[in-house]
Amino acid sequence: MAVCTNEGLWTVDDAYRHITHRTADVYCFSSYWVGSLLQFQRLCHVAHCEGLQIVKHTHGELGIAAAAAHHVLLTLPNVVDGNQQTAHMMQDDILTEPVPIVSQPDWKVPQGTGCCVVVDEEKVARYHELYRKQGQLLPYDPNFIGREMG
Repeated sequence: MAVCTNEGLWTVDDAYRHITHRTADVYCFSSYWVGSLLQFQRLCHVAHCEGLQIVKHTHGELGIAAAAAHHVLLTLPNVVDGNQQTAHMMQDDILTEPVPIVSQPDWKVPQGTGCCVVVDEEKVARYHELYRKQGQLLPYDPNFIGREMG
């Protein structure tokens, strides 16, 4: 039975140490924790060299970040099923079309150019104004439970 770790992979150094000490079989971490998609990709390749597997972790992300991460995942030889995503439970996004994982588990290889998403500039302006009025969204704030967000 494979053992997966998620905690303790907060930085590049943490993730590298766990991977090279083979503390688990599968490593569940995110580009947010290790600083960038490039660092995430590098660490995933280190895990592959160690014969280990990875799965993408997220605390929630807009479609742009999800699309970019998906492209990186397509470059990796050691990704297992179960990559985390939160698109299906988001009320809205700043894209003109929802990313495919909103309605299906398999994103496949995207077709198009760049990250294969189109940003809705009107939504960006609307949410920018909402941010100016209300400040940063703190999703774990109990005051937001059951309340419309604008």
